[in-house]
Amino acid sequence: MKNLSKIYSHFLKNSKEYREIMKIVKLNNKGKSWLIGGFVYRNLANLLYKTPVKKDSDIDVIMENQPKKFRSMKSWKINRNFFGNPKFVNGSNRLDLIPLASIYHFKTQNIKPTIKNYLKVTRYSVESIAFDIQNKKLIGPIGIKSLLERKIAINNLTSAKLSFHHRNVSVKKLLLEKAKSLNFEIVKKL
Repeated sequence: MKNLSKIYSHFLKNSKEYREIMKIVKLNNKGKSWLIGGFVYRNLANLLYKTPVKKDSDIDVIMENQPKKFRSMKSWKINRNFFGNPKFVNGSNRLDLIPLASIYHFKTQNIKPTIKNYLKVTRYSVESIAFDIQNKKLIGPIGIKSLLERKIAINNLTSAKLSFHHRNVSVKKLLLEKAKSLNFEIVKKL
């Protein structure tokens, strides 16, 4: 199999949504940044297995440094997401810029804010993946393994319980929904 980082980099090079959000990321971040979430793992699942993806874009980027004031472009509005971080909106396109130090699970679980620790606190194994924008490289061996094996497991039970509690749905039900949407098998551990 080809190198996943190269496959994903090629996808990003041809992604209009990615090019657009990178303008906003560059306006606001002076340090390292990482793409996370569904825009990474769902698009990789699509590239590998033709798993369907939504047409609208919802992109999440973790930033190493937080600016004093967030800046936007003319066609984008700045709102706040559930956790108080900036959410940039342009029609059906959304970009969440997440300062590394403000990640909810770091605060609630008293964890040092690093990208490696972020990969440890994601709910699902498939979410334990990030794309290092500066180095054009996928990181997160658990997430990569989850994608390659088409298997999904709870990655961090504490984070899963906190997240699922907010939605008032069981951990098991949401895990089943995620597995079904990706056509992945549920396993106890990866």
